[in-house]
Amino acid sequence: MVIVAYRIRPARLDDFQRITEILQRVGHYNDQIKIIPEFKEKEHYFYRLNDSLEVFKKSLNNPEELPLVAVVGEKVVGTMTKVAQFGGYGYQGRFAVEPDYQRQGIGTALSKAAEQFLKSRGAKKLFVHIRDNNDVSVNFAIMHGYTMCAHSLYDKNV
Repeated sequence: MVIVAYRIRPARLDDFQRITEILQRVGHYNDQIKIIPEFKEKEHYFYRLNDSLEVFKKSLNNPEELPLVAVVGEKVVGTMTKVAQFGGYGYQGRFAVEPDYQRQGIGTALSKAAEQFLKSRGAKKLFVHIRDNNDVSVNFAIMHGYTMCAHSLYDKNV
């Protein structure tokens, strides 16, 4: 494996197609909608696995959200498209790294950038939703200090 130089930056509208490709490649898309209990009053905080371009545009224009991407050169190789905060809670979701670029610190860098943004906006507790059958992501969350707080939901005090 060749270690690559990458950087984390805010997502842009022109990243949407590549983000969609990455999420599809790692198996994020299906027809489920998960509603995070703490966010149920906020429509745009529903965790929808098949988000549309319109939902992505809303995230880009919302100052309480910061969709992120990891890039190698100009190629998007990782994403965390749902980084949102309100009322002391932070939420991280839609998190994926291209398989060829995994295990190089890109996921950790995306997670740290998201946490930094959420803490700067006043989040005291962070949540991440992980599908039940995603053992890799469960292990990643636990390794980064999260604990299961509800079915498929992990949290961390910051």
